[in-house]
Amino acid sequence: MYLNAHTYFSLRYGVFSPGQLVEAAAAHQIKALVLTDINNTSAALEFVRACQKHRIKPILGIEFRDDKHRFLYTGIARNNAGWSRLCAFLTEHSLNNKVLPAVAPPMDDVFIIYEREVKPFEMFRPNELLGIRPANAGKLVFSAWRHRPEQLVVWQPLTYPDAEGYRLHKLLRAMDANTLATKLDGVALAGPEEFFRPEASLLAPFQNHPKVIQNTRRILDTCSIQFETGLQRNRLSFMGSKEGDLNLLAKLAESGCARRYGPGHKRA
Repeated sequence: MYLNAHTYFSLRYGVFSPGQLVEAAAAHQIKALVLTDINNTSAALEFVRACQKHRIKPILGIEFRDDKHRFLYTGIARNNAGWSRLCAFLTEHSLNNKVLPAVAPPMDDVFIIYEREVKPFEMFRPNELLGIRPANAGKLVFSAWRHRPEQLVVWQPLTYPDAEGYRLHKLLRAMDANTLATKLDGVALAGPEEFFRPEASLLAPFQNHPKVIQNTRRILDTCSIQFETGLQRNRLSFMGSKEGDLNLLAKLAESGCARRYGPGHKRA
């Protein structure tokens, strides 16, 4: 039920290493987990490998935030094609110093999750969802969104393992804001409950909204990622054979030696 997990590759925000995140998930008997680091994809391969080791279904996404670290939306890849689109979207804006849009553009094979109503719910696309934190589940009875449960999901971010981890998170946020840990007013912080919780307590606030739980499970069931790893994915030679590579290295070494020390240098 965790669609928004961070590692320390969510720079100056997350506390878990990719391995620690997956080990904690395994300890809590989590069957599927979504990695969504903030504007970063560096942990993806290590996360997938760790999940495979612990028999957890890995799912990949990216959490997008603006230059003031304000949450915009999270993209979750349905498959490898969706992951490619999310990476291309992040790369385009990072390399060209482009401002991320407040509303995500259409992307095939990607679920987009918002934390607030950024536009009228009639304008939400089928792949766009609204995340509801457990603490806010009781407000659904007064919201028009209760009639759109197919576009609501349980939203429980993961950022740190425990109370000590939360203190470390606040120190990281203070470093990012160049301020003291006692002066974090106005600084984007994780909530005080962004850690693993027993599933029963996580879902209890949604007992009157079973379709929200079903929809969250549907997202986890629908998404998957496949990474092929191993030497068979690497280029084994440059010239087509080991002998050809050795001959090329020898030729380059000889020409480099002559260029560096001059022709006929006996010691070289």
